[in-house]
Amino acid sequence: MKERVMGCGVTFILLVCMLLFTYERYTVIEEEEVPVCEGMVLVEATENDAIVIPDKYNTGCTNELILEKVTGAGACDAVQLKENNGKLILDLFYGNKSVGNKVIISNKDFSDFEFVFQNNVNVTTEKTVTFVNCKFGSVSTERDSGKMQYIFENCDITHFFGSNSTFENCSFGGSNTDGLNPFRNVIVNNCYFSDLSHPSEKVLHSDGTQIYGYKDLDAENIHFYNCRMEIPDIPYIGNGTYVNACLMVQLEYSNGRDISFEDCHINGGGYLIYAWAKNTQYALEDVLFKDIYIGASKKWGNIYGTISSGVEFDNVVDQTGIYVASVWKDSSNKIHLSVSNDTNEEHRLIVWTENGLQEFVIPACPTPSQVTSNYTFADFPFDIEIVLDDVSEWVVCYEDEYEPENQIRYMNWGTQKVYYVLNNIQTEIEAEVIVDQVVSAPLLNSTMSTPVEEEQQEVLSGLCGKDLQFELADGVLTISGTGKMYNYSSSKTAPWFEVRENIERIVLEEGIVSVGEQAFRNCKNVEELVAPTSMEVVEKNAFIGCSALKELTLTNCVEEIKAYAFHSTCIETITYIGTSEEWQSTTIGSKNDVLGDATVVYVDPAIASGICGKDVNWTLMHDGTVYLNGTGSTYRYNSQNVSPLAEYKDSITSVYVGEGITELGEQLFARMSNIESVILSETVVAVNKNAFINCRNLETIYWPTSLNSVKEYAFRGSGSLDIHYAGTAEQWAQLGLLTGNDTVTEAKIYFNETY
Repeated sequence: MKERVMGCGVTFILLVCMLLFTYERYTVIEEEEVPVCEGMVLVEATENDAIVIPDKYNTGCTNELILEKVTGAGACDAVQLKENNGKLILDLFYGNKSVGNKVIISNKDFSDFEFVFQNNVNVTTEKTVTFVNCKFGSVSTERDSGKMQYIFENCDITHFFGSNSTFENCSFGGSNTDGLNPFRNVIVNNCYFSDLSHPSEKVLHSDGTQIYGYKDLDAENIHFYNCRMEIPDIPYIGNGTYVNACLMVQLEYSNGRDISFEDCHINGGGYLIYAWAKNTQYALEDVLFKDIYIGASKKWGNIYGTISSGVEFDNVVDQTGIYVASVWKDSSNKIHLSVSNDTNEEHRLIVWTENGLQEFVIPACPTPSQVTSNYTFADFPFDIEIVLDDVSEWVVCYEDEYEPENQIRYMNWGTQKVYYVLNNIQTEIEAEVIVDQVVSAPLLNSTMSTPVEEEQQEVLSGLCGKDLQFELADGVLTISGTGKMYNYSSSKTAPWFEVRENIERIVLEEGIVSVGEQAFRNCKNVEELVAPTSMEVVEKNAFIGCSALKELTLTNCVEEIKAYAFHSTCIETITYIGTSEEWQSTTIGSKNDVLGDATVVYVDPAIASGICGKDVNWTLMHDGTVYLNGTGSTYRYNSQNVSPLAEYKDSITSVYVGEGITELGEQLFARMSNIESVILSETVVAVNKNAFINCRNLETIYWPTSLNSVKEYAFRGSGSLDIHYAGTAEQWAQLGLLTGNDTVTEAKIYFNETY
C-alpha cells in the first residue's frame, strides 16, 4: 500500500451571518428557535454517525501495549488454565469450582495457543466468562454449551468455533480459516472480519462466517448486527486456498432457524451469500438478510442461486459509494478519518472543517479479475487513514460533491452549531476558498482539484484501422471493431498523439488482431493496458516509452511481439492466460528485455468446465465465452435442477455451440443477463423452451439453416435482436417458432450470413 497525505492550507471566509450558540451535549434543553439566514442549513448527525461501521480502528484490542503474554498453564486473573498439546484449557466443571458466576479476564494475549473451553456443558449453574481487550488465535467452545455464556469485548480473534457467545467490537481474521463458525446462541455486534486470503498448499476454502449445523443440534438464535467483512480472494501462485463467501448459511448436518444478518457491509468471495439447506432432509426457517451492502470483490454474484424456503431478503444491494467509519483526534488534536471504498469506481472524499475544504481521491476496489498474485490485503482501499493537518472542533465529510445530500459523516467535539450554505449563497463563499496546495489521498499518486467543478476534457474519436474506431474520454482510450490497427510513424503519428499525456488507461476490445507500429509511443501516463484474446501481433515500437506501464495481461493468442514493442516501459508483472510452454513459444523481438525480466503469472485460460449432456461438455474462458463441444443433446434443467452454468452467469458474455451439438436443453442459459451473443453451428436443429429466457442483454445470434425448431419462450426477454441467418428469407418464413418468442419475430434479420 502506498500512503501519501499532504497538508492543505485552506482559508474559508463566510460572508453570511451565522448565529452560533452553545448547548449541553447529551442533555435536552428547551430553547427558542434560532433564526438562520436564508439559504443556510444546519448540519446534523445522520444514521451514519449513530451506527458507526466497523473498521480496524474501532474493533479488536483497544490497547495492545498493555497486553500480558500468556506463556502456558497457570493463574490467569481469577481462573486457572491448563495446557495440553498446544492448547490452553479453561475448565469450570472439574476445575475452578470456587470462582463465582461472573468471571472477567482482561488484557491478555493468548495467541500462541489454541484456546479451548472444556467440560463446561456439565456446569449446572449459569456462569458468564467475559474477556475484555484480549488477543486470541483459535477459540472453541462446546457446540452445546449448556448454562455457560461467553462474552468477548474488543478482542482480536483469528477463528471462533462454538456456541453461547456474544461478541462486541471484535476483530476476526488474519488466516485462511473461517472467521466464525457458530452453532447456536451466538450474537455478533459491531464486528470486523478481514484478511482471510493467505497462501497454503492445502486445498481448502474460507468464509467470513459459515453455519453448517451439527447432528441432533439445530443451528438457532444466531444474529449478526452492523458487521463488516472485507475478505477479497488473492490468487497466490500454487495456492490451494480460496475465499468462498462472506455469509455462508449452508446447513449440512441439521436444521437452521432464527438466524439473521442486519446492517452489514460484505465484500469478497465467489458468491457473497449462501442461504440453503445443502442436505435436503434439513430445512431453514426464519432466516433474514436485511440491509446488506455488497462490495465489488465478487467472482460470480451476490447470492448463490439455490435458496431454501424460509429465507427472506430485504434490501440486499450493491454498495454504491465510499464510507467513513472511525473519526478521532490524536494527542496533538489532529483529526483522523478512516475511509473505505468497496465499489469498483474511484470516488472523491470532500472534507470540510473550520479551516475550509480539502479533497481526497479514494481508489476503486479491484474486482477479482483485476487482482493478481502480487496483491496483498494492504493493497485494497480499506480503512485508509487520512490525517488532517489543521485543528478543528468539527468535521463534515461528503462523497463526490460538496452538497448536503452527499453528507456521509459528521463529528462535532465542540459546542457551536455548523451550518451549510445553499447554492444561492454558496457561490459567494466558494470564491473565497483559497487552495495553497494540491491534496491527494493515500494509495494514489494522482492529484485532485478543489471542489469547484472542473472543466471536462473534450472527447476525441475517429478511425485507427479499416474497421477500427477509437474514443478517448476521461483518460481512457478505447479501441473497438475488428481487424488490424494502422501503423504509425514519427511523420504520421497516431490521432491521439498530441493529447497522449491525457491517456491513463488503454482498452483494446475483442476483435482487434494487431496493435500498430508506434500506436502508443511515449504515452507516459498509461498505467493499465487491457488486451483482448483476439490480439495476435504487437507491432514494433507499439508501446515504446510508456514508462508508467508496470502490469500487462496477454493471452496465448499472441503469436509475436516485435522489436522495441515494450522498450522503455517498466513492466514488472505479466499475467499470461496460457501455459509456460505457450509463453516460451511466443516470438519476441529484440529490445524487449523488460518482458524477460518481468515476473510471469500463468493463468489457465479456462475459468471452469464441466458436463451438460451425455456427450456434451462446456468450457468457460477468461474472455467470458462458453464453448459447447461434443455430440447430441444437452441435458434439460429446471428450477430444482439448475444448469451447471448458472454458477457462472455473471461471467458469461457469449456462447459458441460447436459442430456436433444438435439440441440445447431447457433453461440451459436461463436468466444469464450478461450474454450478448450466441453462435450456433450448422448441426443445431432445436432450441428447447426457456433455453435463453431473460438473457436481457442478448443482441446477436448467428442462426444456421439447420435450426428449425424453437420451443416456447426459448428467447423470451432478450434484448433487441440482430439475427444473422445463414439462409434466405423464404427459408426463414418456414421456421417453427412457438409462442413467447416475440423478440425473435421482431428482430432485424440479415439473410445469407454465416459466422
